[in-house]
Amino acid sequence: MDKKKLLINPVPVAREVKFSDGTVETCHFLQLNAGQIRRWRMDERSDDPKVVSYGMQRLVAQSLCDEKGKLVLTEAEAVGLTASGLQDLFPHVIAASC
Repeated sequence: MDKKKLLINPVPVAREVKFSDGTVETCHFLQLNAGQIRRWRMDERSDDPKVVSYGMQRLVAQSLCDEKGKLVLTEAEAVGLTASGLQDLFPHVIAASC
């Protein structure tokens, strides 16, 4: 068995992101591990509104990186994402992790 099929790839994934303002940029995303995805899914079902509100932003902060794999947002910065920014980036976070 090739365990590479089961482990995350540490190489950033380049994706063309079309932003809500119409611009297109190449952004890089790290593949998230199963625990990070599970935490987000649990956050979505939390009784704490703050936990529910910021789960998606946390995933963006854990995935969005530069071409070398260095994260570009802290979790504190990700809390400041606009609704459109989150909407533009989040599908790419999930796609890069599948």
